[in-house]
Amino acid sequence: MKTIVRLAGILLVLGLPAAAGAGEVDHSGYDALLKKHTHDGLVDYAAIKKDMSDLEAYLQALSDSSALHYDEWTRDARMAFWINAYNAATIYAVAAEYPVERGGSARDDGQGPDRVKRVEVLRDSMYIELAGRPVTLNEIEQKILREEFGDPRIHFALVPASLGGPRLSADAYSAEEIDAQLERDAVRFVNDPGKVRVNVTRGRLHVSEMFDWYAADFALGDGEIPGWLRAYRKKTRGFVKFIAERVDANTRAAIMKRSLKVDYTDYDWSLNHGVRAQNAQ
Repeated sequence: MKTIVRLAGILLVLGLPAAAGAGEVDHSGYDALLKKHTHDGLVDYAAIKKDMSDLEAYLQALSDSSALHYDEWTRDARMAFWINAYNAATIYAVAAEYPVERGGSARDDGQGPDRVKRVEVLRDSMYIELAGRPVTLNEIEQKILREEFGDPRIHFALVPASLGGPRLSADAYSAEEIDAQLERDAVRFVNDPGKVRVNVTRGRLHVSEMFDWYAADFALGDGEIPGWLRAYRKKTRGFVKFIAERVDANTRAAIMKRSLKVDYTDYDWSLNHGVRAQNAQ
């Protein structure tokens, strides 16, 4: 049965920043949680589960503030809000399921099931009230961020608790920094050899399976296609150009010199869990 996560009874609500627009959420509490419980993109879900109060308070603040003021926010404030909401709610869902069990399908994890498959189920079954209505994680990604904002860089900011996705940033997104943050995330992703790699000898461009799933989001108009890019298949042109603009000079030259065969790397569904951030530094 589908459930609506209202986080009723949570009384601690984060304060509003003095310089923010009307009713914008103060993301500093979530920012502090990320810095305390993440390291190099990995999350210490066990530590978070021991005390969920800060995360619950943040999600409640998102719900309360957006119900009253969402229509008054700027586009950048809305985008930061939805990305933070998606990542925070995902962390909450995983922490609530922690500790993980062993045994199960290969989709769950490369070493044993770290319940990423369970989180995938929750993407469509767990509702949270935001902007005055109940939404799922999947709706936040597919219906709101993809359709309403149309920025393909969101795919490198949304973290579905798996190693195949982008690394979770150790800072919250904000209206003031959202463009720079999204660009940072995109650059980091395409320069990760586990996500994008060129094999010049074999004439291959190995890319994350994510680019196959979301190829339409990178699509280009005819006037945006430089001559070198026309040698690539139409489906791949958008993300190949996106990658070429953000990798190092040698990789860019290899991509532009001749058409490389695009190979998709299988997505790694292993859970992105790790030790407490302060103990890993």
